[in-house]
Amino acid sequence: MNSQVEIQKPNGMQKPGQTKGEIPPLASFQSSPVLSLESGGYKLQSVEILNWGTFDRKIWKMETLGESALITGENGSGKSTLVDALLTLLVANNKRNYNLSSGSGKRERSEATYVRGAYGREKDPKGIEKTKFCRPEEGTYSVLIAQFGNRLLRDVYSLAQFFWYEKGELRKFFVTSQEALTIDGHFSGFQNSQELRKRLRSLHKTSVFDSFSDYQLNFMGYVGTKSLKAMDLFNQVVAIKEIGSLSEFVRKHMLEAQNVQELIDQLYMNYDNLNLSHQAILQARQQLELLEPIGEGAKQLKELEESRSGLEQEERKIPLYLNLQRKSILEEKLHKTSVDSERKNQEQIRIQEELGSVEERKNQLLIAINQDDSAKEIDRLRLLIKQQEELKRQKHKAYVEYEKLLGTLKLKPEPNLKSFTDCREKVKDLEFQFTEESRDLSEKIYQGRKESDVLDGQIHHLEEDLAHLKKVKGNVPIDHLKVREALCIELQVEKSTLPFVAELIQVKDSEKKKWNVSLEKVLRSFGLRILIPSDLYTKVNRYLSKNAIGIKLLYHKVDFHNPTSRLNDSARDRLFHKLDFHSRSPYVPWIKNQIVSDYDYVCTEDLATFQSSFRALMPSGLIKRGHSLHEKDDRGASSSARSLLGWDNASKLQEIQEHYTQYKNRRSELAAQMGKMEERSEELDRLKIHCRDVLNLGNYSALDWPFCEEEIDKLSQQKEKLGHHSVKQWQSDLDKLTEREKILRGQRDQILSDLGILKSQLKSLPQEIELCQLVIQKILETMSVDIHDPDLFTSVVKNLKRRKVVISEKSSEQLNLLQRDLSEELAKEKAACESKLSQVKTSLIKKMTQYKVKFPDLSGDLQPALEYLSDFLTVLEKVAKESLPEHEKRFKNLLNKSVVSDMAAFKSTLDLAYDEIVEAVGELNQSLLQIPYTDQSYVQLNVTRSKDVDVREFNNMLKNSLKTTEQKVDLEESFNQIKKILDRMKKDGNWCKEVTDVRNWAEFYVLELALDNKEQRNYFADSSGLSGGQKAKLAFTILASAIAYQYGLQKENAKDKSFRFIVIDEAFSKSDDKNSRYAMTLFHKLGLQFFVITPKDKIYLVEPFVKHVFLTHINEQQNDSRVSAFNIKEFYHDERAR
Repeated sequence: MNSQVEIQKPNGMQKPGQTKGEIPPLASFQSSPVLSLESGGYKLQSVEILNWGTFDRKIWKMETLGESALITGENGSGKSTLVDALLTLLVANNKRNYNLSSGSGKRERSEATYVRGAYGREKDPKGIEKTKFCRPEEGTYSVLIAQFGNRLLRDVYSLAQFFWYEKGELRKFFVTSQEALTIDGHFSGFQNSQELRKRLRSLHKTSVFDSFSDYQLNFMGYVGTKSLKAMDLFNQVVAIKEIGSLSEFVRKHMLEAQNVQELIDQLYMNYDNLNLSHQAILQARQQLELLEPIGEGAKQLKELEESRSGLEQEERKIPLYLNLQRKSILEEKLHKTSVDSERKNQEQIRIQEELGSVEERKNQLLIAINQDDSAKEIDRLRLLIKQQEELKRQKHKAYVEYEKLLGTLKLKPEPNLKSFTDCREKVKDLEFQFTEESRDLSEKIYQGRKESDVLDGQIHHLEEDLAHLKKVKGNVPIDHLKVREALCIELQVEKSTLPFVAELIQVKDSEKKKWNVSLEKVLRSFGLRILIPSDLYTKVNRYLSKNAIGIKLLYHKVDFHNPTSRLNDSARDRLFHKLDFHSRSPYVPWIKNQIVSDYDYVCTEDLATFQSSFRALMPSGLIKRGHSLHEKDDRGASSSARSLLGWDNASKLQEIQEHYTQYKNRRSELAAQMGKMEERSEELDRLKIHCRDVLNLGNYSALDWPFCEEEIDKLSQQKEKLGHHSVKQWQSDLDKLTEREKILRGQRDQILSDLGILKSQLKSLPQEIELCQLVIQKILETMSVDIHDPDLFTSVVKNLKRRKVVISEKSSEQLNLLQRDLSEELAKEKAACESKLSQVKTSLIKKMTQYKVKFPDLSGDLQPALEYLSDFLTVLEKVAKESLPEHEKRFKNLLNKSVVSDMAAFKSTLDLAYDEIVEAVGELNQSLLQIPYTDQSYVQLNVTRSKDVDVREFNNMLKNSLKTTEQKVDLEESFNQIKKILDRMKKDGNWCKEVTDVRNWAEFYVLELALDNKEQRNYFADSSGLSGGQKAKLAFTILASAIAYQYGLQKENAKDKSFRFIVIDEAFSKSDDKNSRYAMTLFHKLGLQFFVITPKDKIYLVEPFVKHVFLTHINEQQNDSRVSAFNIKEFYHDERAR
């Protein structure tokens, strides 16, 4: 960037002189310092440009020496280019009104087009239109300089901007200086921009900025402007071309447009998201409209299938129930038959014994009758009585033993056959019960012995742990400590030289309750690692390579000379911040970095955060170790006895002691229980022996001592009768014995007959029971039921009760007929159920088809078939329980947190902007108090809400969109209100632009008030039929007051700093002469320096107010502009001469 530039002084450049003509008089307040001609302030002394627009490759300089000047020339010759140079120096890029005099709009020209010198368009050989430039991007630069001076303060202040291209991008920096900067003296002869920056920074009280805002604030603070609005007003004054509506003038030129496009864009973006969310809700609801009938149909289908299944179960239940009942009846009958058979057998034995005795007695009587030997008969009877007494004694002794045995079984017999038979059945039941109890008790004893062995092992282990923990302070297992101890002995170092990580970290007390379990699990492996200093690393490896240690050991080589610090990477929700570190260990920095690097877990209670994090853990112990690996291990989850971390084991020692006490107490309790169970087991063994002894008594005759007693009585009676010998008596006794024999034989034959029948039943009944069991088993193979379930046959029993059927009274044939009737009824019910099932299935397929047609993209592989019903129900559940609630939740969040908050911010911004307009008008009115309107009056500007239909409609819509959310109405209604306004804004851009420009919310009118009594003299408003001249005069008055206020011209001390420079670009071309002169006089009386850009035919209006004229012209190729300087007197004389 060594391009040399030439300063060209155009011909006719002269020193400024007096202009001809006089300044028209202006009414003034005598006390107003604003109107003092002696006012100082900073005014433009000169402007220099290099390579700006079509002012190409030369330095062009316009000197005004703080006096007002005129720029004129043909259209397109460069007038606006010079104005835009001043705008560039004073106004931020995003606010400049570039080149508006041409009517071409703000965006046609830019800094880039000015730096490269855009001057027209052409087509290349391919017919593509492109812009023509005076200068290439690379190798050239542009400079703008403006010098401002304060005559009273004898001060100068320079503004400069430097532009260049670097790698295809426009670069720039900004300069302020209290020296008089020039292009030739300060912006030439440099190698690059860095060298230039350095040179400029070395100048006295000179600053170089990369930011326009810093550069502008520096300038404004120095020259004494009130705020940034001063430069905004400067920009607006340049943009004034004509005076139309009073309200429009105030809106456009007195008020800065509020930039709400970012808010609107944010609204649109969030609204688009909200709209998409709403569409998703509508779609989900439409899905539900079609899926819910499928769900209802599926419910009906399930109910019908369950009903059908129930009927099918009922079909199987009926034969099952009837066969179970039949089996129960048969088993009861078999039991009764068995008991009856046993009783008959006992009776048959007794009768047979009595029959033998009768037969023997008859034989003896026959012999006695034949021999007539009574003495011998008496001796025989005496012998028989003696035999019966001995037999009675034996049987009674046996019965007493039998009675004792039954006593041990808590049974009380009676000396008769029925009691014997009943007791025998009871003993069989008791033997079964004792056997089952003994079996269960044996299992309990076995399990108890196993638990006792486990308890012994645990107690032994805890005793070792307690002994170990009382000797040490940490929580590291004894096996690991033994290995460390061996290493320390081998290496001859202290234990602190080879610490376990667990001995140097612990969970903070404030975090233990919630996070101890999870942190212990995550850090357990790390905590069991030994830290090895680098100088001992080789010795440790040598020892471990030669010795078996019996455990898995991890150890780290730690280099204290190469620490790495990543602690800043750890956010507050990370695992690192849940830990305390041992303050005295040199290993702690290394441990901290390892934890941040390798254990950077997010500690969260929120499942969504857990799932979205790379590593995370929850208080419940759920751990995520990367993208896909997760872990949940609840073994010993709540026990601190398994805790590892920490240098204090007091809590662990206490918990282990508690566990030890619990185990000891449990072992004592278990020993007592085992003793009782073993005693009961021995007792059961004895009782089973007693039962077996009772059952081993085959028949009652061995115990039937009452029968012997009866025999003794009979024999004694016979013996007594023999004492009174009579053959006739013997014959009578023989006849009785014969009769008794006959009865006994009859009883015996009947019993034998009964026994035959019972025997047959005992043979057939088991077969019938077995057959029933086979039928039952076959039925059960088709059913999955528990026949012991008390509710299993409820429906069958109800059906039977309805029929008043008593099963116990039915024969097998009757039960078969009953089963057939019940089955036929069920068959009819099944047929009706099948018919309904068919209808529901058809309806379901139709509804599935409707869904498939409506949502083909969402249906995926779904097909309108019953085998896909579960998939449809899955979709229904997902839409109802996940998709729709999620969409509604997102919709609510977007509505309340994004769109509504954005809408509220949008409304608040607009309302605040309107309040600022009202405030600005109030400030403007303070300035208007200082500026006369006539000799006897002044004006005040008033603002009121616009009555424009569109603006009022917009405000109502905006208000309603927020009112709905405040009143907690339905979300749909709130959304529809917001949708109404935003759709209108998006659809109608002009409407949106109009109603969001808060300046359009205000309408302005002016009151003319008397100076003496402040009474209203006139009311001026656009609707009151103002003439063009009235509007112009009012507008210029208001403009002047705004300039006075924003430029700080009300200061009483003339040496107070103020900015007094404006540019008027063709503002008088469409105003009448009188009002144009009024404005110029007003600006002049305010002590303002102004640049006026106007066509030649309007020069006469400004002649009395300017000292310099700058004439622009351009070559035929339209790529080389020039500017010539004249004083107004010479220029006006030459122009008149022409």
